[in-house]
Amino acid sequence: MAKNQEILYRVQVGGIFLDLHTKAPLVFLINPKETIYIPIWIGFIEASAIYYYLKNFMTPRPFTVEVLYNIMRRDLKCEISRVVISDIAGGTYFADLVYKDKAGKEYVRDLRPSDAIGLALKAKAPIYMVKKIVDSFSASHREEFKKLYLNLLKHQKDIDIFRI
Repeated sequence: MAKNQEILYRVQVGGIFLDLHTKAPLVFLINPKETIYIPIWIGFIEASAIYYYLKNFMTPRPFTVEVLYNIMRRDLKCEISRVVISDIAGGTYFADLVYKDKAGKEYVRDLRPSDAIGLALKAKAPIYMVKKIVDSFSASHREEFKKLYLNLLKHQKDIDIFRI
């Protein structure tokens, strides 16, 4: 869980792509000003949901993240405040969903990053990444991530790979 004193970078979803080598979906979290381009490999269902939210597409049946969002907003009257990509361990990312109940009490819950990102997009809530994650990659790794991102943009720019 991200601690209050930790430095956070605001990031945005740079896109959903298929890794050109593994054919696995990945989401890029970016902050060009801070030269942050971090890929997170995710599942196909989660990638589809994120893609739909990015494109403002409607689905005939809701994704699981959308059901959770509707329960939180409509039934429990909770507001999603933010998502924090809070840790990385053994190549696995962790995320915190921060939300407030109707009385204003704040809660933090551990969530898979793909689900947290989907909820943030659905709620139009900000996404942050702890500095520790950015710092865990060398400058050369970060430059490679940037090159990968730009290469994926170039090759998949006009391909709606998740459109059903």
